[in-house]
Amino acid sequence: MPRPFAATLVYPGLEVSRIMSVHLSIRARLLALAAVTVLGVVLLAGFNVYSSVRNSQALEALHGQSVRALVELQKVDSQLREVRFRVAGVLLDVMPIPGSANHLKETAPQLDANWKSFAAAAGDSADPQLRELRQATADGYAEVARVFEKIGAAYSAKDKNALTDVLESDWAKLHTAYVKPLQQLIPLMEAEATATYEATAAANRRLLGLSVALAVLVAVVAAAASVWVGRIVTQRLASLSEAVRCIADGDLSRRIALDTRDEFGRLADDLRGMQRSLREVVSEVRTGVDAVHLASGEIAQGNAQLSSRTEQQAASLQQTAASMEQMTSTVKSNAENSQAASQLAIAASGVAEQGGTLVGQVVGTMGEIQASSRRIADIIGTIDGIAFQTNIL
Repeated sequence: MPRPFAATLVYPGLEVSRIMSVHLSIRARLLALAAVTVLGVVLLAGFNVYSSVRNSQALEALHGQSVRALVELQKVDSQLREVRFRVAGVLLDVMPIPGSANHLKETAPQLDANWKSFAAAAGDSADPQLRELRQATADGYAEVARVFEKIGAAYSAKDKNALTDVLESDWAKLHTAYVKPLQQLIPLMEAEATATYEATAAANRRLLGLSVALAVLVAVVAAAASVWVGRIVTQRLASLSEAVRCIADGDLSRRIALDTRDEFGRLADDLRGMQRSLREVVSEVRTGVDAVHLASGEIAQGNAQLSSRTEQQAASLQQTAASMEQMTSTVKSNAENSQAASQLAIAASGVAEQGGTLVGQVVGTMGEIQASSRRIADIIGTIDGIAFQTNIL
């Protein structure tokens, strides 16, 4: 019998694997295979969930700390450019002061809200230059409110000279303290967002590769376990099939070599028991056949004796048949005599019938005679009466 597959799968000759191959039931093997498959699926699902969480966290960090902060900062820069453009338009008489004043009133709170949103969204950065520019913009933000206040006062007074002074002196200070660091900060934040995205994409690719590798590993382990169980089942089914074929061919002496404690081992024990029972039955049948052979000889001898007696009885029957022929001739003669007697009886019966008719006629005549005699007696009685009366008179 070939060595169990489990014993040669990883470490040939390993005692634990041999014991598992011999003593584990098929149900236990199938449960182990299902457990391995479920464990692999759970591990793969857990790793995918971990990858999804990591990707979500990276995307949230990218959106919250980089993209959102960059968008808010770009809004602030765009709003400052719009305010400066409108101030220049008023000085060039291409834009009205009231509209620019209203725009300034609307822009001031929006710019402040955008700046606060940027400050809340921007996280810590590992780049020292980026941290320095963020600190510079934070320190210079106070100049924005001061310059906006002067521009608003000049709009209210419709004083273009004050606006010119703001653009030439105050806006230059604002540009140095806030706008220039802001404009330097934007490309650095764009580069940081790009680097964060690339790092996230690279991490996602690594996690995807690990997920694929884990899926392949789970598939290989499940396939190896399936092959292991399938090979064991196939080998033991082949052994049992060979044993059943030998029994079907009438060979009850072949030993069933399968000796395991699983379902196939129990089936092999049942086959061995059936083999023993069949051997006992064959032995009993052989003994019965011998007894039948002996009885058949005795029956043949009795049949010979019976044949002799039958021949004797046949001779007796022939004699009996001759006697029966004589009796038949006698019976035939008696039948002819009986027929003649029957004809005579029929003739006598006709004569008797005619005599009966004549007797009936005689009886009728006697009745008539009796009636006539009765009338005569009556007449005589009447005459006697008349004569008696006559004598008296």
